[in-house]
Amino acid sequence: MNKQERIVLHTSYFVNKCYKYHFHLHYEIIYVSGGMVKIFSDGHETTIQSGTVCVIPPFSPHRLEYVDASVRRITFGISYLNKYLSRDATDNFPALYATHVTLSKKAKIKEIIDSLVEEINLYKGESAYIYIYKLISECVSLPEMESEPNLIVKIMQYIGKNSKHKIMLDDVAKECGVTKYHICRLFKKEFDITPVDYITFARIRRAAFMLINTNYSITKISNDLQFYSPKYFTKLFKSYFDDSPSNFRKLDNPLLKDRYFLKPDKSSQ
Repeated sequence: MNKQERIVLHTSYFVNKCYKYHFHLHYEIIYVSGGMVKIFSDGHETTIQSGTVCVIPPFSPHRLEYVDASVRRITFGISYLNKYLSRDATDNFPALYATHVTLSKKAKIKEIIDSLVEEINLYKGESAYIYIYKLISECVSLPEMESEPNLIVKIMQYIGKNSKHKIMLDDVAKECGVTKYHICRLFKKEFDITPVDYITFARIRRAAFMLINTNYSITKISNDLQFYSPKYFTKLFKSYFDDSPSNFRKLDNPLLKDRYFLKPDKSSQ
């Protein structure tokens, strides 16, 4: 099992702790064994109680608020499920960039989670995919979504859908029926970033997806996504991931830093 496929278990107790919006390069299974966790993911808000699990897919922007919560977090690399599970099995898992899913059937969840934790602790997770598949196939239920998405969800969906092209804020405002100044205020309040920052993030995550799932050259990816130049694309990509696009796509590169943010640290550029 290479570093990208390694299963990692984190067991923590949080007292009223809140994280800012971030994303991961790995899948994150969050099992709440006590207390409560509020999850704000891709514009949606969900509260999960004791005995409940939530899955956060790679690249999905989210933040967490823990209220006296005992939590087990299980993380694994992007390539893990594709290596061990069939296409039919993974089709039941949320698509990349989808909103998180919650998992029901609490008694079944605890039994499977306990077996998964034992597998990780005793056998280093070599057969952990069996229990992940059980969670996917036996316990998954998509959360109920509002019939009409709220404004920020609508904006994020539009940006995500069109991130393969250059996106102008005026176009986003026109599509969503609001002014660009209102969008700026909304993103500052919700994410503490500008809409342009989020547009850049959406384009960079699409590039990352292409690096992982295609054999396209870096120049082709840069050109297809309409970055100014391959050199500029590489510099921008590195500001987010602290690594070059060529290193990013290597399967043996760990790239499992705990969290990345929607706006990179300027000092790293």
